[in-house]
Amino acid sequence: MVSDLLELSRIESGQLVLQLQPRAPAEILQELEEDWKRAFAAKKVKLVVQSNKKLPKVQTDPLRTGQIFSNLLENALRFSPPGGEVVLRAAESDDPRQVEFSVEDQGEGIPSEKLERIFERFFRVDADRTREKGGTGLGLSIVKHLVQLHGGSVKAISEVGTGTKVYVRLPK
Repeated sequence: MVSDLLELSRIESGQLVLQLQPRAPAEILQELEEDWKRAFAAKKVKLVVQSNKKLPKVQTDPLRTGQIFSNLLENALRFSPPGGEVVLRAAESDDPRQVEFSVEDQGEGIPSEKLERIFERFFRVDADRTREKGGTGLGLSIVKHLVQLHGGSVKAISEVGTGTKVYVRLPK
């Protein structure tokens, strides 16, 4: 938790400087798939990666992009039931200046009245259940700040009992 707080403090204070470089979305997803396949297999959750190889490159800091998607994949895995599926996708955005990434799980879902708060620091949808499963309540706040630092945006949609989908848009 201390390292997450320090990270968030660096981001919010403007001390974090991104090392941007153009990267192919398919390459980013391939690296994530490789890094996460063991964790997903151990929990018996299928990780599905979908990306059009013709998508334009995005301007990202590889370390921070890894951090963004690792936080999202960690949450998706944590709340997915064994036998479930998590879809990691890159696709065209309706904004021609951006590429849209998404992480979709088949977990518990988030009640609509709590959905708008999930990117706040220390917010937990259900503190008791989250504590049981791990988590500091800082991961999604870090995601939001890092995405914004890249010049992008993040949002989530969810339905209780069906799962959650988090969209991250990053500039081309």
